[in-house]
Amino acid sequence: MKLSGPIELIKKSIEVFFKKENLVYFLKIYSLLIPFSLFSLFQDNFIAWQSKTLNTGDPISVVSRYPWFLALVIVVNLIYFFVSFLVGVAGIKAIAGVLENKLKSVKEIYLYGWKNLWVFSLLSVLVFLTVFGGTILLIIPGIVFAIWFSFSKLVFVNEKLGIVDSMKKSRGLVKGRFWAVMGRLIVFGVFSGLAGFVISTVPYVGGIISALSRALFILPLFLLYKELSVKPSA
Repeated sequence: MKLSGPIELIKKSIEVFFKKENLVYFLKIYSLLIPFSLFSLFQDNFIAWQSKTLNTGDPISVVSRYPWFLALVIVVNLIYFFVSFLVGVAGIKAIAGVLENKLKSVKEIYLYGWKNLWVFSLLSVLVFLTVFGGTILLIIPGIVFAIWFSFSKLVFVNEKLGIVDSMKKSRGLVKGRFWAVMGRLIVFGVFSGLAGFVISTVPYVGGIISALSRALFILPLFLLYKELSVKPSA
């Protein structure tokens, strides 16, 4: 059997995401990111305002002039780094529940995310370092690693495997179907990039919409992961 084409997977993802009950559910899950989007808006406007007031086009000079602002930015970004991993694991769990018709409450989702936060974070960092290291070496190894381990986090959340086993399982899903998977991931990337660009142009609320729409861009990958798990050929 053939894997679904990338456009078909994207269309299905849009259908799933915008189904009323699913949309409301996803908005609740990702609402934790709204304060950080608002802070980003505040940060950009504060720098723009001060740059105009000080008659300088250098954001660094603005930040260095206000130590309290620099400290605030550092603290908020450190908190965001932590929260982004929490939302990451919770979001994947929520998507799995939606696709399997096994919805859990937002509280249950975040309790699961909290319990698995540190291992998920370590897995995310390890995958990033592996891909980054491969890219530094010769670029091509980085691309190969990115494809091999693209499903690691989904496997970890959905199949409750350890870090190494999740990466091995991800590579196993891609084995024999590398080019088919790579082609689909490229199309997913183009879709995410274009949609993200359009959303970012929305004045004032673009960042908030982007944060609340994360599930839409994970769904195609998750649908592909599910198909790879059951279908033997591309």
